[in-house]
Amino acid sequence: MLAGLAKRIEDELGLTISIGLSHNKFLAKIASDLDKPNGFSVIGADETLDFLAEKPVKLIWGVGAVTQAALDKAGIRTFQDLRRWDKEDLRLRFGGGGERLWHLARGEDYRRVSPNAPVKSISNETTFHEDTASTDILDGHIWRLAESVTDRAKAKGLAGRVVTLKAKRHDFKTLTKRQSLRDATQMGDRLYSTARELIDQIADQGPFR
Repeated sequence: MLAGLAKRIEDELGLTISIGLSHNKFLAKIASDLDKPNGFSVIGADETLDFLAEKPVKLIWGVGAVTQAALDKAGIRTFQDLRRWDKEDLRLRFGGGGERLWHLARGEDYRRVSPNAPVKSISNETTFHEDTASTDILDGHIWRLAESVTDRAKAKGLAGRVVTLKAKRHDFKTLTKRQSLRDATQMGDRLYSTARELIDQIADQGPFR
């Protein structure tokens, strides 16, 4: 079924998608990133701990530069490092997020999938076949992604005021830039021009994945 959906999307829209399957949202997201572009990956419950053991903790959603630096200072670089810590010690060291880290280190995520929950943001992303620092290539992809996001916004009758651009470097470091607009928009050219200004601010830090 999912393979058929991926083929239909490619045939009708000319887009490739990566599919990740697992027993919770956290692991499904990691699985979807394993074999981009156009990948299909599965992380089973029985293999979760072994699969995560040597993976870097930066794979944990919400672990940005500040948290990653704090984890590194504590000698925590992999999921296996993180699993060596007691829950209470993590809570004392990292506050309320410590318990969350303890659970995610073990592949535990109890968030429910809510397909009918209100849409809070609309996003789109792509992974290049080869890392690139070409402004022409980046420009073309920004335009295409902006058009895709605004098409989805129009289909849902939504508009947004905050434009966020995330670019993953060749060393897997993610750079994030954000710009608030004066008025909400669902126009592709407005989103594109704002995102283009944001990528110009970090273009010299490429190449990007």
